[in-house]
Amino acid sequence: MGDEKKGNGRLRHLTHIPPGPAGVVLVQILGISDQAIWYALWAVAGVLFFVFEVLRHGFRWLQRRFPGTHFEWYTRVEAWALRHGWLREVEVDSLTALTTYSVGIAITFALFGRIPTLIGLQVLALGDPFAREVGMEAKRRGRAHKLYNGKTWEGALGFVVASMAMLVAIDILHIWWPLFHQFGWRIVAVELLAVLAGALVEVFAKRYDNIWIPLASASVVWVLL
Repeated sequence: MGDEKKGNGRLRHLTHIPPGPAGVVLVQILGISDQAIWYALWAVAGVLFFVFEVLRHGFRWLQRRFPGTHFEWYTRVEAWALRHGWLREVEVDSLTALTTYSVGIAITFALFGRIPTLIGLQVLALGDPFAREVGMEAKRRGRAHKLYNGKTWEGALGFVVASMAMLVAIDILHIWWPLFHQFGWRIVAVELLAVLAGALVEVFAKRYDNIWIPLASASVVWVLL
């Protein structure tokens, strides 16, 4: 059971990654309009919030309010999700990572627009899961160096390396054409600062880093560009 829970937890982390490259394809390559992005982001965020938060917490309230009724099925589902690593203890009475991920990107787009949000999305999509995986592996091997808030230097380094690798790969492919033509390789320095901002948030934020990471990274891009 422990190996299964660990494997599912790792799979949870890896689900962070696909929205990053998918966002680049949809927005920069296929050229989806800002209006379409706006509606899509808030539609996804709204559906996830309703399904994973309103209904989930509603069922928990009903089960507590009316014990011994058919609402107890939710308790069994929740226990199964916790036991198998699909739900974390901290999410039982709070928001799930999936919801905060979608809400964080939607808020970031509303505040900072297209390009800063895309860069913030790459930082969240690659940096956060690699920070967790590298940090956990370092702890498992007994080689972790503590940083703050239970985080490690190895995890922070994994965050920065993975995020920058993705952003530099995009630069090499010239997907950021407007920025690349205007700023050249100086854009890499801006991206590095955005990644470092995201890494700091990942280290110091105790809750909802899926919201704060893209906001921090995108704000740096927005200010500097």
